[in-house]
Amino acid sequence: MSKFRRFQTRVLLCIAATALCFSAADMEAQLHLVSQISFGPEQPAWTLLDRDGKFEQQALAITSTGDLLALSARPNGVWELYRVRGWSHEKPAVDRLQLPGYFSSNDRHDLENLEVDIYATPDGAFAVCVGTAEWIKGTDGSRDGNARTVSFITVIDLAGFSVAQSAQIRTVDPFQFQSVEMDAAGRIVVNRKSFVDKSREGLVTLEVPSLRPSENCTYSVTYDDKKRAQFAPITMEECNRVLHSMSLEDYFKVSRPIASQASGFTCKDSKAGYCPQPDSFTPDKRFGVGKRTEGHDNLLGGWTQTRATAIVFSTGRHAEIGEVDMTHGPVRLRLTAVDGQDYLLSVRARSELTVYQLVDTEK
Repeated sequence: MSKFRRFQTRVLLCIAATALCFSAADMEAQLHLVSQISFGPEQPAWTLLDRDGKFEQQALAITSTGDLLALSARPNGVWELYRVRGWSHEKPAVDRLQLPGYFSSNDRHDLENLEVDIYATPDGAFAVCVGTAEWIKGTDGSRDGNARTVSFITVIDLAGFSVAQSAQIRTVDPFQFQSVEMDAAGRIVVNRKSFVDKSREGLVTLEVPSLRPSENCTYSVTYDDKKRAQFAPITMEECNRVLHSMSLEDYFKVSRPIASQASGFTCKDSKAGYCPQPDSFTPDKRFGVGKRTEGHDNLLGGWTQTRATAIVFSTGRHAEIGEVDMTHGPVRLRLTAVDGQDYLLSVRARSELTVYQLVDTEK
């Protein structure tokens, strides 16, 4: 059996590796360990050629059928996609796909930023892997606006777990920066901004799976006295066709919904000076996850983080029900639901998946 298909399933009440332990008072609402799955080789957080860990990033997504997708950047430019199916069962299945042609440590000169993203289409048919690299040259130690951005996009046919299409998207004048995301309709959206004229923006949509681009919709963005964005199309006809006659305001409300927020959750420790609030929730909104960080001021006047902890909340009890240590990362979390059960998925070291079932038995 290859190292990419090793599986380990353990049932424990206390896991030292994740600092997850419960007392008798926690038994009515808690995190139940379901399984631990190793789906690939452990990867270092950084290398000598990548001290900032730009090429050691990972992005997670959950398909409509509940499969976990993990896209991992690699310094050699051959990025890897893993799919973990049946992670809540005794015998999960792991698929691995190599994606050559992405950015590598050879591209690190003047590299300012690297983003790794993965999206699953609402119909569950495709996944879209995205790598976006941004290079900025400077003069005398300061940025001079001479920037360029390139996005490499790969569409994965999930039925056969194979590459369906790929494309490289570059910024075009007058834009120097771009980002890539998926809108509510399952289209890929390339958002572009100008360094010279910060009020000028644009977008292009790409169909999935063909990645056929739309026309360029260019618009201006201003803000009123209440800091609300005001959009004005510059290429009116093109924007109408790209957005199917929907206004820019309405399009952004639908495609960029405000993340769920909540407040007023109480800490287990009544003396805690800071109580984190959940910023993401399970589909049924019964559970949420927030983050608590601890640290101190350093001699240089900055902040040194000494501990990071994911706090799991019960929205019904409006209080904490458990925690997962994130200090020795990187650790990435996703909340999801399968067959009417809520779960927290934790990926550590880009290859070690821990599955927790979230339970709240209080009436």
